[in-house]
Amino acid sequence: MARKEENEGEGLGFLDPIAHLFRGREKPPPPAPETSDAQESIEARFEAALEELDDKIEQLQRAQGAGPAVGPADASERDRAAADRRRMEEAHAAIREDIERMHRKLGTELAGADLSRLAADVAALQASAEAGRGSHDLMPRLRHAIAERLNHEAGRIAIERLMAAMRREGIEWPGAHRPRPNETPEEAERARRRSIHDVREYFLAQDLERTSQRMLGVVTGWGPDYPDRGSAPWEECVLEGVAAGLRAAFVREAAELLRRDLDLVLARARSAIGKELEAIHSAVEGGVHTLDQANRVAASALRALDEVVPDLAWQHVCSQLPWARDESPPADSK
Repeated sequence: MARKEENEGEGLGFLDPIAHLFRGREKPPPPAPETSDAQESIEARFEAALEELDDKIEQLQRAQGAGPAVGPADASERDRAAADRRRMEEAHAAIREDIERMHRKLGTELAGADLSRLAADVAALQASAEAGRGSHDLMPRLRHAIAERLNHEAGRIAIERLMAAMRREGIEWPGAHRPRPNETPEEAERARRRSIHDVREYFLAQDLERTSQRMLGVVTGWGPDYPDRGSAPWEECVLEGVAAGLRAAFVREAAELLRRDLDLVLARARSAIGKELEAIHSAVEGGVHTLDQANRVAASALRALDEVVPDLAWQHVCSQLPWARDESPPADSK
């Protein structure tokens, strides 16, 4: 997938012009609390005294030819922490190697430096959108809603393509159901499908921050204690890393498209939410006389941000990118 040479860290900041759809005014920041000169003087003297004490301690240590005192317990704890870091770095390197090997086996064309760039891109997108979760402010909420929609749709397509590629290569999901004694073939198949369904739902529920970690094989909950290489949990993490990489690539391409075609998306958004604006202005000017009416107007306006505009954005992505329509062969079918 082609990638534009521009600052991806801006996330969905390119959607800022849509703020002109609403005639709101930002509140000025509250004035900084005043601090008395006496208090500042006390703090300054206290800090200066601490600095002098630190200098004195360093002088005495140099004079005695001794460094900072470190007890046996402190040294032991430091050694354990260093060993944990080494073990975790080794696990991350090994599982990253296996993820890249699986990318090559499934033909995704994702590997090496591009995985690291993708991880940084989607982490930045998540950071720019997260502030809008549950917000009633226009731009933060809109960024979050569009990022959520892109993440969900890209995740849905990514996991479907991974499963199709696994079937083509004869790879079973490592944690899938295994038939039990006296279990009929029909019962075993239903249990297997439930297991795969759970895997899919778990994957779809992950946000872009988790995606940026899993595509590199990072599982924060494991810490330094990764499972044995080649075990079922390890292999599950490898396959999930492949799906996460596909998801990140799709999200990045969709975001780049929306950035490129911003004017067209905004024109459609203005037309779609015009009636919501009229209702809001009417409510503000006295056209709404009960709390229930006002709540309905507010809910309708928030729905425009949470559903209508993200729907328009995704429709535009589908109109331009074949993978979003799922009409082309899977990206991992080569």
